[in-house]
Amino acid sequence: MRILEELPNPIQQSAKHALNILQEELSSYAEEQPQPESNLKSIIIE
Repeated sequence: MRILEELPNPIQQSAKHALNILQEELSSYAEEQPQPESNLKSIIIE
């Protein structure tokens, strides 16, 4: 994250905060998605 280090401090803090929010959203989205294995199992069972 070299680009962040070159920004002025208040902007740097805002950018880091925004990136943290995006990271949390992405990780919770990934957890909500069905896993490929479970999809395969349900196809095989059906």
